[in-house]
Amino acid sequence: MDIAALERLGFEIALGAYLISSILFILYLSTKKRRLLDMGFTLVSFGFAFQTLALITRWFYAGHPPWVNTYEVMSFFAWTIVGAYLVLNVRTDYKSVGTLVAPLAFATLGFASLQPSNPTPLIPALQSVWLLIHVPIVVVSYCALFIAFVASILFLFKDKQLNEQRPLDKRV
Repeated sequence: MDIAALERLGFEIALGAYLISSILFILYLSTKKRRLLDMGFTLVSFGFAFQTLALITRWFYAGHPPWVNTYEVMSFFAWTIVGAYLVLNVRTDYKSVGTLVAPLAFATLGFASLQPSNPTPLIPALQSVWLLIHVPIVVVSYCALFIAFVASILFLFKDKQLNEQRPLDKRV
């Protein structure tokens, strides 16, 4: 198996894991069974590991960071958003955020799979140290914004449910 096939295999396993975890998270929304939430989280973690492998092999055989063309940027964006979600769950239990993170990761990787994936040499304008600094910082900031947005939306829904459960005389 050549290194390009290894990268493609990691990419496809991650895509499948994100699809199945999206289904599990959606089923969790309708049934509220914690087991579905935990299975979805485990599958997202599994997909993240394989996507990490795919991005590392892509960097190795392309000879440049995996965020130059549309295929690479979309793949890196999906990886970063799932990574931010996993980091969020290190100290907190916001696994339900995965109900929006997993479908977004799946859709982003699905879009990336429609793009040409052949690595091309860098044009002279991109042969700079700023490529290593600028693009990852921008992508990480977009991912942090998305995670904060999703967490706030989920908090609003949870707050609304709590208000509906309180007696009328104790509502604020």
